[in-house]
Order: sequence, then structure tokens, then C-alpha cells
Amino acid sequence: MIYLIYLLITGGKMKKILGILACAAFVFAAVSCGTTAAAAKDAVPEEVKYVEPTLPSTEMTVLDDLSDGNYWQAVGDSWDKWGAHNLSLSVELSDAAFKGWPTVGTQSLDCVMDAAPASSSKQACWFCDSLAVTDWTGTKYVAMDIYNPEKFEFELSFVIQATDAWTWCQSDAIKVPAGKHTVLFDVSKFGDSNLADVKRAIFQSINENPGGHFYAGNIRLYK
Repeated sequence: MIYLIYLLITGGKMKKILGILACAAFVFAAVSCGTTAAAAKDAVPEEVKYVEPTLPSTEMTVLDDLSDGNYWQAVGDSWDKWGAHNLSLSVELSDAAFKGWPTVGTQSLDCVMDAAPASSSKQACWFCDSLAVTDWTGTKYVAMDIYNPEKFEFELSFVIQATDAWTWCQSDAIKVPAGKHTVLFDVSKFGDSNLADVKRAIFQSINENPGGHFYAGNIRLYK
């Protein structure tokens, strides 16, 4: 009888203890969930990784694989009379090569740009006025090999100046992260009359960055 009373008393205490522990666990879980939800709400989303484009299977024309030398120039201060200072510093042929770079040929353009703070034009342009192909009729895309050795991404767009009016036609910008990439610009909205009479081709960096350099090569046109 004494033993049964002992069990009832201790059992009651045990149930009470277990109840207290269960409540504490519930409160802890609720607090933990609240903290996790708050952390998830405040978390900065990871940067979307660059997705290599699928190149068109349509007709392709090589605009410049740099096998005949360098016909590209850095704008520098040569356009200052038309607006804000341009941040491109130089462009030289480079023999820098590694597996898969560039995709065609053995040379690329080493494009150097000055720092582009918010107070600057943020624009660094490299251009060619001696194009091997000036009639781009039917062209929808321009592809380039780009190798970014820096630790920051930069935005790159492609431009043509066309007809005797030197009409400026600019593609949307593409964010180019560090590493080796194929970049595909959509030029389908430039207009048939402009594409039929291209005077100048330009590629340009147009965002804030600390300055540095990148390599460009194997520039081609796709219909």
C-alpha cells in the first residue's frame, strides 16, 4: 500500500514535471520559429548566377576575331565636347589564352577602364570605325567572348551608330560576373535601315565599378 501511494505521488510529480518541460519546449520552438522567420525576412537573397546563353543556330558572320590586328579604340577624352568624360583608358591586343579562351583565334582585346563612381559618367566605351561588315541586314544578335578577371561584375551593352545621321542604337545591358563567358546582345530592335548601314560598332561598360580591365574576343553576328 505504501509503495502504491509512493508511485501515485511520484507519478503525479513526474507528470507535472513532464508537463512543465513540454510547455517549455513549445515556447522554445515558437521563439525559434519566430527568430527563423525574422532571419529569413531580413536575409539578403543570393545573387542570381550568370546563365550562359544558347547561341542561335541561324546564319553567323564573324565581325572580328582579331586575326588581322586591332582596329578598336578607347574613347578616352575624345568625345568630351559632346558630353561627360568617358572612362575607357586603353585597348590593346592580348595573347592571354587558356583552355576555351578565346573560342576562336589566339588573341583578344584587353580593355582597361578607369574607376566609375556615382559622380562620373559611369560610361567606358570601345569602338571600331573600320568594320569588315557594314551591312548587318537581318542581324538579330551580336555575340562576344568576355573574360572578366576582376572580383566585381560590370554591365556591358552593345551599340551601333548607323547611317549618315550616325543614329545611336543601344542594346539592353548584361551583367558580366567574374570569369569566362559568352555574352549575347539582342539588336533586333535597331531597325532594318540602321542595320543596313552601320558606321561604327561600340561595346560599353555603363555601371558604377572600382575600375579594372576585361578581355573581349570573337565578335560575331547572328541572323
